[in-house]
Amino acid sequence: MRAVIILMVVLLSACENEPTFEERYSEAEQTISERAQAIESDLDDPAKPAPSATASEAR
Repeated sequence: MRAVIILMVVLLSACENEPTFEERYSEAEQTISERAQAIESDLDDPAKPAPSATASEAR
């Protein structure tokens, strides 16, 4: 009986640590925004060669 109570307390405390939908959404939104800004900055600088072009020229 005591083991069941301890198990229930452990399981309930583990559920409280999960991030909410809003927290996960905010984190994903921030990651996507950062990647989009990096892509836009790469596109804004036409003088800089693409990474794949640099790698093939180095061989």
